[in-house]
Amino acid sequence: MLWPTLETVDIALFGTAVALVLATPLALLAARNTTPARPLYIAARGLIAFARTVPDLVWALLFVTAVGLGPFPGALAISVHSVGMLGRLFAEVIETWTWDRWRR
Repeated sequence: MLWPTLETVDIALFGTAVALVLATPLALLAARNTTPARPLYIAARGLIAFARTVPDLVWALLFVTAVGLGPFPGALAISVHSVGMLGRLFAEVIETWTWDRWRR
């Protein structure tokens, strides 16, 4: 009983860690005040919206088809869905930054 529980926690941690690494640069491109070009802004926002729109279960089915059964496709599904959630959250936080705070 302990092994499946540990495996579930590992899937969640791995999925969130991968999403954190992928969502950070994507959020910088999806924030209006940090993106270098408008087409990159639109592409980043579209990618974030697409990742958030597709449910976790659909991502899991897609990754099970691609890589087979096991914990890895579940972690990938959580990663992709979390990229959308974290990317949107980080982009909104970055857009509210005022650079005057950091000049002190």
